[in-house]
This record gives sequence, structure tokens and C-alpha cells, in this order.
Amino acid sequence: MIIATLTIFSIANQGKDGACVAYATTYYQLSYTISKALNADCSNYTFSPNWTYSLINSGVDEGSYERDAYKILSDFGAPKNQSLRVLKQVLKHKQVFGSQQ
Repeated sequence: MIIATLTIFSIANQGKDGACVAYATTYYQLSYTISKALNADCSNYTFSPNWTYSLINSGVDEGSYERDAYKILSDFGAPKNQSLRVLKQVLKHKQVFGSQQ
């Protein structure tokens, strides 16, 4: 009998945000599902709950519903956490140094 195993990623902290739905659907479920489908290490495929929550809440931190998170994931997908970190760094750099680069 062969048992396939996946390395589970670290527990994330949503802080004070009402983003529990985004963490459950995007960070945990989507990350696990993609990693399992690819038979890959979960730590290489963690997706951004902040992306999902930002698209759901329209700038108001009042929580969300699972159906809204799944609609976002179905329509737009989600970037990997690492991709979003790089984008934030690029945008921060542009704000500091201007757009002449």
C-alpha cells in the first residue's frame, strides 16, 4: 500500500481583519487542492487570502460569505502569496522613486 503525503504549510494569522472566509477558502482550501493536484509541496503553492478578501470587501472590513470568495476564485483565481509580495514591493518602489524608471 502506497500512501501519498503532502507537506502542510504553516498556519496563517489573519490578524484583526474579518478575513476568516478568505483564509479558509483561498489560503487553506485552494492552496491544499492545487498542491494535491500537482502532488507538490504545499509551501510552494500558497495563495493569497488578502487578494480574495480585498476583492470581496470593497474596502470595508465587515467579513464576507463563502459564496463570494468562491465567486472571486472562480472568476479571477488568486495569485500565489509570493507573487503578491513581489507586486507590493514593485508598487512601493514606484511610489518612492516615481515612474521614470
